[in-house]
Amino acid sequence: MNGTQGLVFANPVPEIKRLAREMDMEGKVCVLSFGVGSQMADVNQAIEDCMQAGHWLLLQNYHLAEEPNTSFFYLLKHIIYSRWSDDGNNQEQTEDTGRSLVTRSCYSSHSRPAVKLSNSFRLWITTKADGNRIMPGLLVQHGLRVTCELTVNFPSLLGKAYKSSAFLMSAKAASGEQLIQRFNRVIPLALIHAILVQQSYYGRHGFVNNHFWTIADVASAVEIFQSLSVWTNDMEAVPKLITNVYSDHCLDLRDTQIVESVVKNLLGVKHSAEGNHGAAMLLNKLSNNIKETNDLQKTLDSIDNNSAQTYCLPEENEEMHIALKSKIFFKEMVQVTGAPELLLSYATSANLLNGVSKDVLDSLQAHLEACPMLPDISVDQIMPMDEFFAQEIKMYKNLINTIKNDMQTLAKAVVGKITLTPDMVNILDAISADQVPAAWLKNTFVTCKSLDAWLAMLPDKSMYVLQCYNRCPDVLSLNMLMRPDRVFHVVTQSYASKHFKDLTDVSLELQVMPYDFKTEAKPSVGLYVNGLVLKNAFWDKRTCVLSEATSCEGGVHQFPVVWLKPISTVSRETAANKDLYMCPIYSSSDPEYIKDSLLLFCIPLPTKTSPLLCAQRRVSLALVQHVL
Repeated sequence: MNGTQGLVFANPVPEIKRLAREMDMEGKVCVLSFGVGSQMADVNQAIEDCMQAGHWLLLQNYHLAEEPNTSFFYLLKHIIYSRWSDDGNNQEQTEDTGRSLVTRSCYSSHSRPAVKLSNSFRLWITTKADGNRIMPGLLVQHGLRVTCELTVNFPSLLGKAYKSSAFLMSAKAASGEQLIQRFNRVIPLALIHAILVQQSYYGRHGFVNNHFWTIADVASAVEIFQSLSVWTNDMEAVPKLITNVYSDHCLDLRDTQIVESVVKNLLGVKHSAEGNHGAAMLLNKLSNNIKETNDLQKTLDSIDNNSAQTYCLPEENEEMHIALKSKIFFKEMVQVTGAPELLLSYATSANLLNGVSKDVLDSLQAHLEACPMLPDISVDQIMPMDEFFAQEIKMYKNLINTIKNDMQTLAKAVVGKITLTPDMVNILDAISADQVPAAWLKNTFVTCKSLDAWLAMLPDKSMYVLQCYNRCPDVLSLNMLMRPDRVFHVVTQSYASKHFKDLTDVSLELQVMPYDFKTEAKPSVGLYVNGLVLKNAFWDKRTCVLSEATSCEGGVHQFPVVWLKPISTVSRETAANKDLYMCPIYSSSDPEYIKDSLLLFCIPLPTKTSPLLCAQRRVSLALVQHVL
């Protein structure tokens, strides 16, 4: 961790000290952090001292602890079992009702440490939910409170980024007016770094890949900003150059667009109502607050909202991040408690298969038996659209045959007739986790996580493409195709072939139809398509533009029919529209599959707000995961 980053997790010390003041224990709180080698003896001694003195002890970062020794667990047992009354221990317990039988397994008195436990003693332990070391089972079973807390460290992170940027700029303020001038000069660069680093804490729910921005990136951004501000007043090139500093870490186009939108939104904002959106909204709030307080720390403390929207993330990302961490924490609790009913509950809630049996393979085989018999059709067709559907039928037929052969092989392996090759073992592992094997996705895109749901749609999809070959529907469902990305190119090829034009002279214009649009026939030119959903935004029915998302389950909204209209490039009027957002289309709405390799196409959509805000909110289109 470097000087530009704050604590990755919420610091519990202020909250515990506040509670200590309320309980008349101020000055009696001891804090000890794990992470130093050969410190278990110091930890044990600190526990014994606080037990005798009646102080509170906070042990932080247990996931960084070395291998605990037996004396550490003896102390934990002593703390827990010493709270029982002698009368309660002498009571006979012969049934499973009442108090847990686990708590009755108190060890013999001769093994207890000769340390008296004060009534005012309290022990607090914090750990990372997905760390290398799980919480001791005794504490999970008998702890007063076991929770998974959110990260609330953004003000600390921004403060460190601001101080680093100000130091690199060698900016020293003597008066209140100079403080405000320095703040307005430094805070945009500090916010860029803080927002990007904070979003990277969310892992796959923030960026496609993990990025490690450090103080070196801050130094490069400061150098670019100072060098250009000295020699020229034209600062339009600054956002582009600073974007390159941070986007050079990105290997995915989506991550690059997010970085670019944050940088341009912060460095291009004018302190007015027009810039009051996205990251610029937070910048304006901080700039106004520093004028009132003339104090940096009070300005940072004014960031009272610690939700993901504060640093330009959709609410869905925060909810899914919390669910992921809570699932990890719940699994650790199951491991340390050893309760079989909790393990069964966890497996059921996650929809995971503990193993592959013959019954599981038979249930998957039933989906394949429902698939129609696809004919052998030549892919050498005259019209590009006919050739496209012929290729779809051929790919579906090959996919079904491949799956059937693999399932037959696995069925033999389950009963012990054959051994599996490494490739078949990978397929077996994917089926065990209810995931679509990568070997079955070589010629198509993944559309959903669940293998059962994916195979359940296969009969309908294969029948649909066969019907499309016989007669192209008025509205083509993109989610029913193996290669929906080819549709956009086939439309232009069909237009060029019909009108005897060069393919380079034809471009594609996309027009979103009204929600109540009823198709009575095919369009005069081009194709109607549907089967799309809109993520992290809402399509305004009245104005037909993108607007901020309203409350909706999963943050997903049905998108209307789109007209793919090919036109001649020569006759097309090219007018730059700054309010158009190039919205990407992905094969799935699941955040795990939002990446370049699953990008189908990008379509321009009008928006009420700035396209930069849409990029920050991760607005995108995806294929519907069910049959329309």
